[in-house]
Amino acid sequence: MADEERRYAVASPMYRVYTHRLAMGKISSAKHQNVMGMEACFWGGHDSTGTALFEAVFPRLIALAEKAWSRETEDYNAFLHRLGHHYPLLDQMNIPYYIPHPEGLYDDVCLTKEYEVNLTLPPLPGAEIHYTLNGSEPDRLSALYTTPFKVPVGTVIRARTVLSNGRMSIPVTGTSRKVSLLPAVKVDRLAAGVRTAIYKGKITTLRDMPLMTKIADTVMSGLFCPYDSLKKNFGLSFTGFLSIPADGVYSFYLNSCDGSNLFLHGDTIVSNDYCHPRLTIVRRVALAKGMHPFRVDYFYSSIFEKHFVVEVAGPGLPRTEIPAGMLFH
Repeated sequence: MADEERRYAVASPMYRVYTHRLAMGKISSAKHQNVMGMEACFWGGHDSTGTALFEAVFPRLIALAEKAWSRETEDYNAFLHRLGHHYPLLDQMNIPYYIPHPEGLYDDVCLTKEYEVNLTLPPLPGAEIHYTLNGSEPDRLSALYTTPFKVPVGTVIRARTVLSNGRMSIPVTGTSRKVSLLPAVKVDRLAAGVRTAIYKGKITTLRDMPLMTKIADTVMSGLFCPYDSLKKNFGLSFTGFLSIPADGVYSFYLNSCDGSNLFLHGDTIVSNDYCHPRLTIVRRVALAKGMHPFRVDYFYSSIFEKHFVVEVAGPGLPRTEIPAGMLFH
């Protein structure tokens, strides 16, 4: 997790800017070739002045420009490699820009006495990851990360990106604790799918979901919004059992606008509550093979884009939306 608020591009990270599908409105497809340019608006809030403003805009503005002239041939990974040539130009013009921090540090859990540190960084020419293991803030003189390594459980790892020109990202911090597997429960006569309660009403936090009016109960095959007619001011509550295929540590991702919460065995695992643009929160939990009771709550009431995705990753299971084959009631 970052040591300061990760405000930059919460609603529109650079990947979304680059891959966004243009809304042509009433322009016929025959006239799409006549669209010669694009523009975008920036709402800054507390990032509206000085260095923070530039770091919020660059390099996303470059992604927008490339989107305008390469709509038919877009390739995000290729763009990331080309982006490296723009940073020296920004340096020459003394324009501040956002430097991506290393990924892979969490307040994590572990089943053994040693924890593996595995850090990644988007393609960025000349960028290095430097880290410390004693809680101090890393700089360009700190240890250089080259390959994954193991540390005793509980070690505080701090890391940051360091560019060849000396500029650095915000620092990120991670640690770990040894846990036991959360045991599965024995249940009989389960059916496929998840029970879903649908509510109407305007709220700003899931704590107020009891104030909403239930309008329907149904069984669904997955965790998604069931009706296109649910445009705004609604809530969903999914309950059932999650089938875990093997013992291990699993990551759960809640990506939503507005709020969402995930509970396992009655305990909050992931909290992504309140009104906000698209935001992903990830938490990791050690689960035994078998059935685990769960609940996921979601509401949408704001001016932001309606969005709700629940993902999982674990042993032999790459990150994916929770598949229907894992959901029972």
